[in-house]
Amino acid sequence: MLRDPTFNVFYNAPSLVIIAGPEARALMAVDCALAAGYFMMAAAARGLGTCWINLGAYIEDAGMRAELGLKEGTKVFAPIIVGYPKHIPSAPARKPPQILAVIGR
Repeated sequence: MLRDPTFNVFYNAPSLVIIAGPEARALMAVDCALAAGYFMMAAAARGLGTCWINLGAYIEDAGMRAELGLKEGTKVFAPIIVGYPKHIPSAPARKPPQILAVIGR
């Protein structure tokens, strides 16, 4: 699939947001994941659709990294496509909780 020149890993979305940071920082992956989650929730609250395309985190082409402003030692943690969805699916029906154990009674 990736060898196909017509394949677009970002599905031709109108916008791409890349959340990245210094690879050497101990908790950078957690910080970026939290930022991505909050970004996606904020986008949904504004009627936008998002999708985290993890395959996009493996950008190795030097020219593309330079075009995106990714310096040496910077890792892409969350590439997120953004756009207006054709429709928003309704939430699935919730099952009642299943209590597995009661402790302390």
